[in-house]
Parts: sequence; C-alpha cells; structure tokens
Amino acid sequence: MSQSESIKSIINLGVEQYNSGDFPTAIETYQSGLVLEENNPLLHYNLGLVFQKIGRSKQAISAYQKSLELKADNAQAYNNIGVIWVQEGKLDLALSAFRQAILIDNNYIEVYSSIGQVLEKTARIEQAIIIYKRALDINIGHAPTHNHLGLAYHKTGQFDLAIDSFRQAIIIWPEYAGAYSNLGVSLKEQENLEEALECYEKALQLEPDQPEANSNKGKLLLEIGETDSALYFYDKATHFAPNDHTIRSNMLFASLHSSEITPQTLAERHQKWGKTYPPSSTEDRTRLMDRDTLSIGYVSPDFRQHAWASFIEPILANHNLDNRNNFDVFCYSQVNDKDNITSRFKSMADHWRDISHLSDQQAADMIVEDKIDILVDLSGHTADNRLRMFNLKPAPIQAILGHYQSTTGLKTMDYRLTDCWVDPPDTANLYDEKLIYLDYGTLCYDPPNLAPPIQPPPSEQNGYITFCSFNRLTKVNCQVIALWAKVLKAVPDSILMMKDRWFSQKFVRNKFYDSFLSHGIEPNRLNLISTVESYQDHLNLYNQADIALDPFPCNGQTTSCEGLWMGLPVLTWSGNRCSQRFGNSLLSRLELRELIATDKSEYVVKAISVAKNREIRKFLRADLRQQMRQKICDGSTFVQQLENSYRKMVSVHLQSN
Repeated sequence: MSQSESIKSIINLGVEQYNSGDFPTAIETYQSGLVLEENNPLLHYNLGLVFQKIGRSKQAISAYQKSLELKADNAQAYNNIGVIWVQEGKLDLALSAFRQAILIDNNYIEVYSSIGQVLEKTARIEQAIIIYKRALDINIGHAPTHNHLGLAYHKTGQFDLAIDSFRQAIIIWPEYAGAYSNLGVSLKEQENLEEALECYEKALQLEPDQPEANSNKGKLLLEIGETDSALYFYDKATHFAPNDHTIRSNMLFASLHSSEITPQTLAERHQKWGKTYPPSSTEDRTRLMDRDTLSIGYVSPDFRQHAWASFIEPILANHNLDNRNNFDVFCYSQVNDKDNITSRFKSMADHWRDISHLSDQQAADMIVEDKIDILVDLSGHTADNRLRMFNLKPAPIQAILGHYQSTTGLKTMDYRLTDCWVDPPDTANLYDEKLIYLDYGTLCYDPPNLAPPIQPPPSEQNGYITFCSFNRLTKVNCQVIALWAKVLKAVPDSILMMKDRWFSQKFVRNKFYDSFLSHGIEPNRLNLISTVESYQDHLNLYNQADIALDPFPCNGQTTSCEGLWMGLPVLTWSGNRCSQRFGNSLLSRLELRELIATDKSEYVVKAISVAKNREIRKFLRADLRQQMRQKICDGSTFVQQLENSYRKMVSVHLQSN
C-alpha cells in the first residue's frame, strides 16, 4: 500500500472512531498518520476536531492553526477556532477568526450567525440584526438564522418581529424545538400566556430533553403560582444542562418558593451549584493594603427600575456622609435595559463600570485593575446575576448583602451581611459565607417620594375588612391560598385584593378563583387586579385595604415595606428559613411583634384579632410612617453600620494574612 493510500485509510479510520465516540483512539490514529506525513493539513484539522470535542481547547486551536499554515483556505478551521474563542470569552479573537472564514467563503452562512451572536454578546445587537439579514440574503431558507434574528429582535423589545422570525423558522423546519421555545418567550412578553405554554409543550413534544424549553415552562409556571410544577421542569432542565449557569440559577431561585424543600436541602442545592464551578482564583493579583480609603465594588443587574432598587439607593446615597471620603464606591452594572434610575445611580457612584457586555474573566480583570478591596453582590441567584465572576475571586474580600434568601453556594464568597431576625446564629451551618450582623437590619428601604397621603381605613366606610397582597404570584402557592382562605372564612364578609400582571389573563384569574373555591371561598370575595397606570396608583391601592397578608415561604420585601409605609399592618408567619423571616425582621424592628405568627393557626388567630381591633388599625395608619423613617428607612445609620462592618472585614483579613 502506498503512503497516500495509508494516509487515506488512517483518515477514514479516525473519522469512524470519532463518529463512534472513541475519541482517545481517534487521537492516536491521527497522530500515527502525522508520523507518516507531518505536513498533512487534513490530519491536523481532524485532530483539531477531536480535541475540540473533548474540550482540550488549546490543543484544538494549535491543530487548526497548523492545518491553516499548510492549507490557508480552510474556512471551517477558522470558524472552529472562532467557536472556541467564544467559549473562552475572548470575543475579539473570535470575531477575527470568523471574519477570516468569511473572507475565504463569503457564503458560509453559519459563520454569519456566529458573528451575529458575538455582536449580541458585546451589546451590538443592531449590528447583529444586520448580519443575520445578510445571511438570509444568502439563504432565506436557513431556519437557524431566522431563529437567531428572532432572538435579537426579542432583546431589542421588537416582539412582533421576533415572533414573525420564529414562526418563519418553524415554517421552514416544522420540528425546530428551539424556535418553538423561543416563540413562547416572545408570546409571553406580549402577555399571550396560553399560546406561550402551548409553544413550550410543543417544543417538549419534539425534544423532551431540551433544557431551554423545560426552563422556560418552569419560569412561566412559577410566575402564576404553580411552584411544584415549575420545580419539576426546572429540575429536568438542570438534569439536561448541568453546567448551564442561567438555568441552574433560575432553578435555585424557584426553589426558594417551595415549602416542600427543607432549609437543609435548599442549602445543599446551592452548594451543589457552587461545586459545578470550581474557583479559579486571581488571588496572586489581588492584595489588600492597610490604608485609610477602602475601594468598595457593588455588583448588580438591578441598577434600574426594579423592586430591589429601593434597597440599593440608601447604600449609594449614604456613603462618606462624614465627608472623610474613606470609601471609594464603584458600581459594576449588569443592566441590559438602562433607564432613568440607572442614570441616577450612576450619578451617586464615584466610579461606574458597565459589565453587561463583558465575560466573567473580562469583568474580573477590570475589578482587579480597579484594585477593589471588598466586592459586594446585590442580587444572589436572581435574573442576570454575575455570581460566576465572584468565583474568580477578583477582590481580596467578597460579600453578599442579605437580600437573597439562601447561601450563594460559593466558597469564594467570604461574608453575608444580614441580621439576627433573618438569619439567627443557629442557622450559620446553612451558609458557606460567614454571617455578619447589622444591628439596624439587613434591609434599608428608600420610601417613594410620590407616595399618596394615607387615607382612613376603608372598613370605616364599607363595613367589612379588606385584606390585600400585592406580591407576585410567584410567592402565592397552593399552601398560601389554603391559609388565606381560612383567614377569609374566619373574618366574615371580608374580601382579599390581589395584584399581579398575569391577572390580565382570564385562565390565570379562573385558576385562582377555582383554587379559592376549592377551599370554600366564592369568587365575589376576591378582587384580582392586573395593572394600574402609575406607581402612585399602585401605592394608592393600599388605601383601599385594611390589612396586608404576607405570603410564605417567601415573604414580601418591597411590598411589605410599601404596605407599612402606607400605614397597613402586615401580618406575617415567621418560619424555618431565611426567606420566611423577612417579615419578622421588619416587624421586630418596628416593635410590632403582635403581627408575627409562629404557625398557621396563630396566623389565622392574629388575622381575626387585627380585623377586630379598629383602634390599632387607625393608630398604625397615623404612626407607621414616622416609625418607618426611624427604624427601616434611616440610610445614614444603616450605611454607617455597613461601613463599620467593611472595616471589621479588612481588619480580620489583614490579621490573618
């Protein structure tokens, strides 16, 4: 057999081994071929394919580059190098490789899609849309490009165009599960929930193990209060995509809302997530210096119109009030859709960094360059978080403010800033972080400037008690409904007013009517509101209620503060987990322990008591705002304690190093 025939046989054998999943043997086969003919470009290229498949990126790139030295017109090699650079977060290098591929083959449509995705990752979505359209000029029948175009339109809020693109992808490829799932997401944004659910179900019929469809269905079900069903789909999604950070974080957030998951299991779920991403320390590049001025970095996707913004503003507004400028404040913003709140927060920070378009490594490098002493996370496992970046340890000390209701699961997160009501000392074993207690409390609320005047209790005029909850339906599971139904039964003629955007959907309203009816509560005792015109109108709804009911196992935070600010007694059940003790924290600080129940029975008894006590309800309406100003809304005292805690962290760190 001639050498050329031997090389051909080796290549064919390597391909068979690759296709059968025998990657180590395929590597040996190709390497044996290179012993015979070291300058064979196809052998180097195929070897690159195997290395790329098994995650040996450096060796894959080296093999592709050697192949290109021998045969420079291999567009696929450049494309594959670009794909690896994307995975490594080196997006500029990726774009360069993709453009080389296009120069070789101007009709390589998959590369156009890859370029578009990189442009999206670097916040150049309008350019990405142009690239996708150019690709469709080459091949209008390429379903994946229609899908990518739809995703880009969705990110820019052009949901009609997104829906058209996804539908076009489905027309071309009727079994395109990913397009059905994405179509569902855009339909949901247009408040077409029933059709969105149908799309997720169709996607799962076509591809039951598709992580995104399982996750998207779980998210929708969670938002309408179907906690157990939501977790079923989230658990499936994480099973099929164990390394997908977003899906796993969404699952952890959903887990907070289940009474069926014990606090220990909840902690273990978070810790399992942390073990998925081993720490990759930059400790050799970070060093805490003993100096008068500390650099504090706050990381959040919520520097915008968001429920947590009212807890972030007191922090940014109250640093360095003693005019000593002992704290240099950096904000690392993960905000994708910036608004006037973003601009206000930006004006409060000493330094503003937009990291929304940066990879974790790039963001970490920026933080190292800024010489941050203490890096503070303000989001936990909520949407668009950057917790994986904390795993790179870009600051000598890292902490999370206790708004999030569990451990992060990260060994690189040193501290959790909390209070003794939310996280009693005997719960320390549930956290990877060391607990640091703020005497003032873990939350400091910035009350709305445009809050309407407090009106007399509505029961004074109408003769019956109105309970309310304006928490998202995410927090209103079947157990909450069962308990609130007992409250309504125990207080004759009372009604319950609830507000959530998804009450715009008839099937969601009917679901809640049916759920309460199964516990003996007629629909005419429920007032289900979807939206109001303004935030002031939202606050004014509290004037139409007598008593606010706190859900469980996830208590209200912003809604509870709103209710208290509007003079309402908030009835809470303090339970066995952090998420069910935020009400306890707020009411204990206000010295209103008579509103804190310790079990379901006491919750009903206290609801009856407050409903009968006309004088206490009138007194709270007159007194609560002043109490809130002192005990919940004093940003100066709160941040002074925060700054003292930062100094203690630094002292401990310097002593131990």
